[in-house]
Amino acid sequence: MNPQHTIPCIRDGDFVLSESRAIACYIVDCYAQDDKLYPRDPKVRAQVDHRLYFDIGTLMKSLASVMVSDLVWPPQFLQSVTQKVSSMVMYEYVSLALLFLHLKCNGITI
Repeated sequence: MNPQHTIPCIRDGDFVLSESRAIACYIVDCYAQDDKLYPRDPKVRAQVDHRLYFDIGTLMKSLASVMVSDLVWPPQFLQSVTQKVSSMVMYEYVSLALLFLHLKCNGITI
């Protein structure tokens, strides 16, 4: 469905989008009844974006260093890669869960 052959991925009419954060923002921008879920005010939206993208910079850097260190041991390479792929898929679900938790903590229901 998309050129990267990745999940998650959505199709909305003739529009195709991948990457969980982009999908979450797109859905809220297009279909939310108001701006409670993804505020239009730049300062408030920046706080949501901060939490939405925290894992890409701060958290992912730490996770990546652990993942790369595991791959330097050839006997464990295939098992390690399989575990990492499973972990990365789970990571996307955790990212979305953190977004929903942030919204819930701020009194926003979906």
